[in-house]
Amino acid sequence: MSSRSLLGFLYTANSLKQLGIPVDDALQDHGVSLEHLDATGFISRTQELHLYNSLANFINQPGLGMATADGFGLAGYGAFSLMLMTSRHALHAVQLGMECQEVTYLFGDLSLSLAPGKACLEVHPYHLPDATRDFLVERDMAGMHKLLTDMAGIIGQTLEVTGVKLALPPPADPKPYEVYFQCPVSFGHDHSELEVNSQNMMAPFPQANAMACALYHKQCLAQMQVQQGFGSSITEQIRQYLALFQLRFPSVKETAKQIGLPERTLRRRLMQEGLGYQGILDDVRNRKAQHLLGHTLTPIDEIAHLLGYSESAAFIHAFSRWNQQSPSQYRKRSAQSSTR
Repeated sequence: MSSRSLLGFLYTANSLKQLGIPVDDALQDHGVSLEHLDATGFISRTQELHLYNSLANFINQPGLGMATADGFGLAGYGAFSLMLMTSRHALHAVQLGMECQEVTYLFGDLSLSLAPGKACLEVHPYHLPDATRDFLVERDMAGMHKLLTDMAGIIGQTLEVTGVKLALPPPADPKPYEVYFQCPVSFGHDHSELEVNSQNMMAPFPQANAMACALYHKQCLAQMQVQQGFGSSITEQIRQYLALFQLRFPSVKETAKQIGLPERTLRRRLMQEGLGYQGILDDVRNRKAQHLLGHTLTPIDEIAHLLGYSESAAFIHAFSRWNQQSPSQYRKRSAQSSTR
């Protein structure tokens, strides 16, 4: 199971609260109160996305993700940041960081590419709900930049970021991004990237300590094992994840990546639980359809569109198969039962 420390959400939510976002009100629908959350706990990616989704109307603002990244300090990464600082050199730190990236708060896969004179730290974002994707991409890149900058300052190293690529649509005003990252920033890419001068990648860290680094590395691996064993069944994880979407639903490959399992393993686990991916997706679509038919006046052709059907006839056929009645019949009976 793919989960992470609850601290990432707490840091972000508290930063948003300080910026005037009505976080507490938005989280009430989930029965969540920031002051009652256990900072030592773990949260699944799906659960965390549900919480961010409830804030979607407030966080869809360019620049807000960068502002919340200031709430992330080195102490919040625990053994992970200590492992990086006690590693041999920058390249060693990056290699360890990629191995243990599951203990970070990223909503994407971290990788490294090397070219003459530069190193590129790439973050390939997961398939995320449109309402929260830009915020999380921005927050993750700003947070990674802050982590590296803070760490470099403490160990007396120079971090020269020479360029930034963001998997974001071009903003009306790119200047705030260039001010924040202190370098040229480009937009519209399929992944995000920090380009760093790599001339000093092999320079020894002054605080390098092989025994300490090995200890913190071991702690990170132990935390990853705990995170892998956390959470509900694979079926329920997938159901919760798919429920975040409309219009276009993730493929089984994209979902496997989000849950943190190889696609083949995910399919095997689903077979063990007696379900297939399409069956879970149908169930999610059916629940959404029943809610829209029973509680809103949304036209049936629009419901079909929201559920990812190119034609309303295909939706009507599927709904009738799921419920042994047509969408219009379901809506009529729901209206009748509510007036009794």
